[in-house]
Amino acid sequence: MPRIDLTGTWTLHADSPVLGQVSVPCQIPGDCHSALLSAGLIPDPYYGDQELAVQFLNREELILERNIEVRPEQIQQGSPYLYFESIDTVATVLLNNEVLAETNNMFHAHILDLGNKLQAGTNTITIHFHSAEKAAEQRAKQLPYPIPHSVYPVQSLHRNQIRKVQCHSGWDWGPCLMVSGVYGACYLDFACPGRIEGLSVRTLAREDNRWDLPVSLTYTIPSKAPAPDAKGASEDYLITMKLSLRDSSGNTVMEQTTEHSLHGPGVHQLEALLSIKNPELWWPAGYGEQHLYTLEAAVWSIERAGTGGKATPETAIQRASKRIGFRDLKVITQDDEAGRSMTFQVNGRAIWAKGANWIPLDSLPSRQTAHL
Repeated sequence: MPRIDLTGTWTLHADSPVLGQVSVPCQIPGDCHSALLSAGLIPDPYYGDQELAVQFLNREELILERNIEVRPEQIQQGSPYLYFESIDTVATVLLNNEVLAETNNMFHAHILDLGNKLQAGTNTITIHFHSAEKAAEQRAKQLPYPIPHSVYPVQSLHRNQIRKVQCHSGWDWGPCLMVSGVYGACYLDFACPGRIEGLSVRTLAREDNRWDLPVSLTYTIPSKAPAPDAKGASEDYLITMKLSLRDSSGNTVMEQTTEHSLHGPGVHQLEALLSIKNPELWWPAGYGEQHLYTLEAAVWSIERAGTGGKATPETAIQRASKRIGFRDLKVITQDDEAGRSMTFQVNGRAIWAKGANWIPLDSLPSRQTAHL
């Protein structure tokens, strides 16, 4: 069943002493500052000292809103949930004026079960953004002592109290723009009976150029998932997981299918072990090629455990994938004439490493691209 994509045009509402009561289009993924700038309601903060003219937004409440249409048969086929890859940052998420969640961390995804709140017909999704600057101030007041911080010409104080991109609060060469918005993927989907919430894999070097890949997939069955059969006499689910490993050319080099018996709603871990011999290794730039493989997991429900139900990969309910590289990384520390060394070793070879401090090249997320 196809998910409902929530990217595109939302409506941004503001009620401000500076802006008045306004409603303007806002492109998601994107940020509210950019929407106001496109509507001509604020000046470009990159021109002259106009950064100062938009500092009032650091303390404003802003609201994003969008209506979606849902058919009755969609609700009947699975447990509905909302997925947001990133909500920036302090916000209340509502569906049809009912609170779903309070968010305060833009660095992880938010998966919100809707239960019976989703209705057939028109539904309104609302994200009410609260001032991250005010939230940081409130948290700072609760501390027994002040937290040291850097000082910049234009800044929002107490940035270290909020799980938000720190350069938004002002940087040595970056402006202070406490933006809010929704970034990355966002959609409405239906779990039947569950959904993938995480896929992790490790690459472990063994003897004779053999590598083991322990795979762990997090599969969540909501509390109101459809019963495995119409009678609902049991809550045992038989789940099939198919793992496929493809090389950088897209050729399948390995497949494995496992079955997992899960009891009842909740968070489950589906685990499997792959092994491969003589894979192409990943090397840091300047030391060799960066060979990458793709691991894909397809998960589907056969039927109630013990009923002999059948399904095929083509009916997979959920899919997830990861790109992985085969490399053995070690940190070598040894006593020497200067004290104690520290060397990074990749695939048995010492690597000279360096780094740099980096902030986004544009402080408005809507203007950031894969190349900028």
